[in-house]
Amino acid sequence: MKGNLINDLLKLMLIAVSIILVCIGVIFVSDKMSAKETSITTVYKSTRDVPSKSMNASLNLSNITPLEYFEEVEENATKTSIKDGFVKVVDFIFYGEKINGTTFSELKDDIKLKIINIALKIDSKIDSWFPGYKDTIKNAVKRVYTKIKERLTELYIKITNSICSSKPTLCETAKEDFSVMKEKFGITYDYLKGLFNKSKDAVNKWYLEFKDN
Repeated sequence: MKGNLINDLLKLMLIAVSIILVCIGVIFVSDKMSAKETSITTVYKSTRDVPSKSMNASLNLSNITPLEYFEEVEENATKTSIKDGFVKVVDFIFYGEKINGTTFSELKDDIKLKIINIALKIDSKIDSWFPGYKDTIKNAVKRVYTKIKERLTELYIKITNSICSSKPTLCETAKEDFSVMKEKFGITYDYLKGLFNKSKDAVNKWYLEFKDN
């Protein structure tokens, strides 16, 4: 009788220990899952809260200047974002589109020249990453997105020519920058000659200066 009682007590103790161990296991797993969920939530929140630099084509244009927009498109360009950025750049310079309520023609000359310089970099990336892409761009108003390098170069020279008679300091800066640009973007003597043959105006003076440099 006494032996049976001891056996019953031992069984009860084993059952109690088993229950305790199960409870401890459940609590441990629950805590671990909770910690994991918290970690995932934190990571998601931190990722969501950090603005993506690759979304430069979708910037809030009300908060930046045209020059800042161009810098953002060029500096943080990705193969996903640069196509939209390129179209916006061309539309702004050549087709009167606005950035933060401002058109290209309303900008100061020095800002125009900086923007053209950056636009040439963006154009170069498009040609490098997506050869032939410009020929595929279509829109409702039938704007042209080809020969942008040629158009930008001609515009840069025309603006510079117009300021050299009244703004000597800016004129020298523009010419110095152009010396760098012609090396970077392959703007050769023959390339300029082709531009001037099509547009015989005051920029011929620049053509001669380029020849001598």
